[in-house]
Amino acid sequence: MTLNTSQVSYYMTQRKKGITQHISAMKAGISVRSGRRIEKGEWAKNSVRHWR
Repeated sequence: MTLNTSQVSYYMTQRKKGITQHISAMKAGISVRSGRRIEKGEWAKNSVRHWR
């Protein structure tokens, strides 16, 4: 499943309020690992696909 912008913005809103990564991810409906990727900046809206 791909992340959408509403999930990312909700996750970041929760994190700015001081909520933990685990709880924020659960509320946003994403995995904790995805939350960490968002915070590191590894999430891109329009990622380029690499076709074989």
